[in-house]
Amino acid sequence: MYSSNVHVSGQLIAFLLIGGPMAVLWGLSKLGEKRLIENTPRSKVRSAAMGLVELAGIAQSKAPLKAPVSGLACCWWHCRVQELRSDGKNSHWETIRETDARTLFYLRDETAGVLVDPQGAELRVLTNTTAVDSATRTLLGPVLQGWGIDDLRRFSLGGRLRIIEQVIAECAPLFVLGELIPLSGAGPDTMMIKAPVGGDFIIATESPQEFVQSLQWTISLALLGGAGAGVLGVYAAVLSRWSAFFIIGLLAIGYGLSFLIRKKGALPWRLSF
Repeated sequence: MYSSNVHVSGQLIAFLLIGGPMAVLWGLSKLGEKRLIENTPRSKVRSAAMGLVELAGIAQSKAPLKAPVSGLACCWWHCRVQELRSDGKNSHWETIRETDARTLFYLRDETAGVLVDPQGAELRVLTNTTAVDSATRTLLGPVLQGWGIDDLRRFSLGGRLRIIEQVIAECAPLFVLGELIPLSGAGPDTMMIKAPVGGDFIIATESPQEFVQSLQWTISLALLGGAGAGVLGVYAAVLSRWSAFFIIGLLAIGYGLSFLIRKKGALPWRLSF
């Protein structure tokens, strides 16, 4: 009679049982996002109606702006400072400071321009990760100090830092799905796109076609990978003689965490690339 000698750790089984449902629900969320984009008519700025709109054009700043880490000319930037922390067994990067340009910018097409408020958006924009080390400290030290972070003290204590910078470059292709609202006053700046209440808000520095195509790959990987992980987790748990109630409980935790994360608008529903 066949007997399996393969040992699967309890931590790995639990990870599969919790992570599988999370990946599946993330994939379903992205599938809904893809269908929303495909079903929302693309408008020109001048003829766009108030409410949910899909616009494409180029990004343009209200005033000259440079990204603090890369120095790129941009319309908007966002930075997360993260520190590597360890609990003795596992290490993870924890965000200790988050800041952005705190400004609006324009989406312009051949008909007109509209202001964009990026707060709360799912960003698919240029993203760079820069380690704070001996080679970059001269450049990044003043930036960190301006954000209230003493990098010299952290280095002396053996700390490790990195900065994740997201940039919407000047004149970059821009695709936005969000809520168009009127602004008071006359002139060209009478409309703005912002995050809908309880809806998807997407800003991408690529064409709508490229964005949808990349979503299709993400959806396929999430659904197939998540389903496979969940099935493998159940199989390994049964072989390890885990109780059915415990297996179902871990699967339920995965689903519960997915809804909780989505409700808060945190990762993985606000992935940036």
